[in-house]
Amino acid sequence: MIGTGWNLFKNHWQATVGSSRLGLLWKILPSLFWCAIFLYIRRGGDSGNAAIGLAVGMVIYQTITDSFRSGSSFFQKNLSLFIQNPKIIDATVIHIIIDSVVNCLFKIPIIYGLLILFTDMSFQIIWLLLIVALPFMILLSLSLGFVFSFASYLNRDIAQVSYLVPLLILVFTPIIFVPENGIAALVQQINPFSHWLHLMKAFLLKSMFPKKDFILLLFGSIFIFIMTWKFVCYTMPYVAEEAK
Repeated sequence: MIGTGWNLFKNHWQATVGSSRLGLLWKILPSLFWCAIFLYIRRGGDSGNAAIGLAVGMVIYQTITDSFRSGSSFFQKNLSLFIQNPKIIDATVIHIIIDSVVNCLFKIPIIYGLLILFTDMSFQIIWLLLIVALPFMILLSLSLGFVFSFASYLNRDIAQVSYLVPLLILVFTPIIFVPENGIAALVQQINPFSHWLHLMKAFLLKSMFPKKDFILLLFGSIFIFIMTWKFVCYTMPYVAEEAK
């Protein structure tokens, strides 16, 4: 199962990265684009630290949305493969996990570079926790994507709504917009991505390790992903039957 998933990832990698002239640059160019925008804002002097915080937040946000998009197209991309070989369902999920983790690892040097090159901070050992936190955070966004992917088969309107999800994540995660009260503030407080963002900024900007929050988010994301994985395995045969 793991070997098949790895082979699916390698084939996908060769088909996407290997066939592109820019290759691996596409893994970092979108994040660098956002960083350039906020570094331009940084020229404002006193707003410099805030701009760096925004840039870091946007790189983390893009990691969330990239994995959500991978999950939200799961049924559409893997349905024909499942119809040919129903036993491959677990391997396709592993393929998506590997692909999303590899993509998120490309974001980490960008975050480190922002902090080292554009602030007076030096590298801290605690920053290495980001290498652990990011992959587990994307399990949560993959789970959300899987649910939307299945729901899109039940109702085409939901497929259209899924295009708005990245925007809703941006609004309801305290990256750019941080309301003090109201519905938006309440949603941000219960949004697990908000807590992941606060946790990572604690690592990076304050050199703090909120151990309890880290453990809760870690195991919470794993539990949700396992449940969603089982959901995918249960619903894929239904979708395949409907597609015939």
